[in-house]
Amino acid sequence: TLFHQNNIYGYEIRESDFESVEIVKNKKKILADIKTLKDILPEKTNATFVKSLTKFLSNNLNSFDMDSISDYFAREEFPVRKGGEVSDEVEQLWQLIRTGLRQLCLQEAYSLFNAYIHIFKKVMEGFQVISAKDDCLFLGELNKKARMLFDDDGITVEELYYRLATRFHHYLIDEFQDTSRLQWHNLEKMIEEALSTGGTLFYVGDQKQAIYGFRGGDAHLFDDVKQMFKPFNICVDRLDQNWRSQKAVVEFNNAIFSITNLRRFIKQKEFYEQDKKKKNCVIFSDKDLRHIENIFAGAQQVFQKQKDSGYVKIEYVDIENKEERDDFIRWSLIDCLKDIRQRKFSLGDIAILTRGNNDIERITHWLLEEGIAVASERTSNIQENFLIKELIAFFRFLDSPIDNLAFMTFILGEIFSRATGVTQEEMHRFVFGLREKLRKEKDVYIYMEFRREYEDLWRDFINKFFQNVGLYPLYELAVSIYSQFQCLFNFSEYQGFFMHFLELIKAQEEEHADISSFLEYFEKLQGEDLYVPVTDSDAVKILTIHKSKGLEFPVVILPFLGMEIKVGSGDNQQSYCMQRQELTTELVRLKTKYLRFSDELYQIYAREYKEALLSELNNIYVALTRPEKELYAFIPKKVGGSFNVLKFLIPEECYEQGQKSIAAGKEEKEDDKRKVTSFLPLAQYQDWIGYLNDEFCPYDQFKNKEQRLRGEVLHYILSLMNDLTGRDVPTVVNQAIINAQTQFLDVEDWQDYEKDVLEFLGREDVRSFFYCEEAEVFTEKEVINQYGHVKRMDRLMVMDKEVWIVDYKTGQEVDDERNEKQMREYESIMKEMYPKKEVKGFLVSL
Repeated sequence: TLFHQNNIYGYEIRESDFESVEIVKNKKKILADIKTLKDILPEKTNATFVKSLTKFLSNNLNSFDMDSISDYFAREEFPVRKGGEVSDEVEQLWQLIRTGLRQLCLQEAYSLFNAYIHIFKKVMEGFQVISAKDDCLFLGELNKKARMLFDDDGITVEELYYRLATRFHHYLIDEFQDTSRLQWHNLEKMIEEALSTGGTLFYVGDQKQAIYGFRGGDAHLFDDVKQMFKPFNICVDRLDQNWRSQKAVVEFNNAIFSITNLRRFIKQKEFYEQDKKKKNCVIFSDKDLRHIENIFAGAQQVFQKQKDSGYVKIEYVDIENKEERDDFIRWSLIDCLKDIRQRKFSLGDIAILTRGNNDIERITHWLLEEGIAVASERTSNIQENFLIKELIAFFRFLDSPIDNLAFMTFILGEIFSRATGVTQEEMHRFVFGLREKLRKEKDVYIYMEFRREYEDLWRDFINKFFQNVGLYPLYELAVSIYSQFQCLFNFSEYQGFFMHFLELIKAQEEEHADISSFLEYFEKLQGEDLYVPVTDSDAVKILTIHKSKGLEFPVVILPFLGMEIKVGSGDNQQSYCMQRQELTTELVRLKTKYLRFSDELYQIYAREYKEALLSELNNIYVALTRPEKELYAFIPKKVGGSFNVLKFLIPEECYEQGQKSIAAGKEEKEDDKRKVTSFLPLAQYQDWIGYLNDEFCPYDQFKNKEQRLRGEVLHYILSLMNDLTGRDVPTVVNQAIINAQTQFLDVEDWQDYEKDVLEFLGREDVRSFFYCEEAEVFTEKEVINQYGHVKRMDRLMVMDKEVWIVDYKTGQEVDDERNEKQMREYESIMKEMYPKKEVKGFLVSL
């Protein structure tokens, strides 16, 4: 978390100046003062206070925790009953203790995370050394690293901006409300340079949709940048036309986010909290209210005349018990979906928006139990996909061939059946035909029986994986399996699962490089890695409000619409906020107890609370403005165990607006879908095992070291031969031999090489390759195939009507099928490069 926040804000996270020794001393001093106070309590001291003080001192002999301090110490005046008198000594001691407690709260709040920060810095030192050594940069670091370039003590600023700024004169920044201060810092001077030389800055966004504050987004930049560039010609435009939603939805949101309603909401929330005597209640000043009004000033929108329908239905769920409340929402949601479907909306028209992934999992479970198709981040669990299960079974077999269940699972599956053309029924007959043998005999392995029964299938589809497992990286092995069994072609609708499976293998190739290690990792897979991104389908879409930003849906349902105002980062036990100074930032612990004793900490809390409430309002605004035609929302009485203050935001008179509609005809909807839907083309994966076999010589070629060396020398010498027409061939060969001697220092029999090359060049069947004045000749020519792999051709001759490819081979290699296959690939590449020429390939024996 510290690494993440350090990169977001770009400031060094520094340890507090408060030291633990000071805290210990302060606590001892406070404890001693409280003991003294106990001895001189006035006669009419509040009895409850006396009782708590006695208990405190008996439980805390040498030190104490702030949570054990009585809240009476937060009071300005000493607690005495009516008519009681407080001496000057008690009054002074009372104020001394309160000052000590106030100081202690500050000390603890600022120093609590010192140990974490200290360890973080130590780790970062090692991290920077390792990442520099590996020459790698993490994406999260980019903005912070860039900042170093734009600071005055970095690279010469003038030169940097001269090199960059003079290239760009016009800047357009979208979603400006989500821009961070650090990002803006890295652009500011270049934009200023552009503006001063006649360039432009255009930024667009919506402060009401600023929901990425946790990633550093700062909506205040909207006004700050405008103020910064006030000397330039500034044009501000507000877009009030709503092109998305029907009349009822637009008018509903206009009412909810009107200035009058927002003021009423804040005041009603404050009245409720004061009435309930909520601790640390935050009051919004007129300045705070004006700030909110400024952000929502553009919330009033105009609907399009032709969009004069729509429907909004809000329901408050006044049920205290969480289980009963959730059960009510569940069945209300199901009934709502049934009603929408009856009015001819397709499932794909409906989006259910939630605040978190836990809600997504819960709602997905509800809908699937009712047989309703769902498309969510939680429906595409890669461990549950039947095709991935078949691949895992094949991996298990390759890792342990004696695993009969794994091999049987694979050959009975869809992947094997589709690729081989062998029906699953036939494989069933084969497997169940072995029952007697398996029962009577020991050590019967199904793969051996299969190899005997289906020799061709074994050779064509399984043998090369069986022989090469462990020799190739797992990623390349998986890609080769995809290629061999045409997984992407045969199951195009599951492309996302196949690609995500490969991503997992790639991401784990360092820590889980072998099959058994990866399988163990895959079994324990959890979190985001479990799920494949949602694809387009006729199913109810379930996603978070954050993910829905920028999207629109004909019908939107919000099952748990609420406001949970969380102050600071971290969990409830260790929540904190970032206190930014000029170039550094500190972590401040926001503990409820501290706020009662320290006004400084309370002010920090109040500021963070107001920002958190505004962020919640923005989230609600994003959620309520996603629908095109219909909006449904359920407001539970409680959110996260606390009262749901959203109830105050939506007046009961707004709970139902407009009229339910019938969806557009099927034909019209499908036509619309054709206009807006596009699909990713199928990915193409090649057979890596075959490719690597082409790239690297098989083992038997290395058995004769002398023959291999001879081939290399001859290849090199012939690479120096261009067109020999009209040239003194012995002289050319001699010069080539001299060059070769500098490359192959261990070779001695150069006279034999010279004799052999001259004899070779004199042969009639190869003469046309070297006496070719009409051809453009390339030797050792590198070309790149469709996969980005480099191929090297020994000799390439380009003529007016033909292209010749010449590949030299030594001795017994000439008739090798692999060499012919390689030549066919060369020919294919050249045909793409020279489509109007005839391409010919020649394998030449040396």
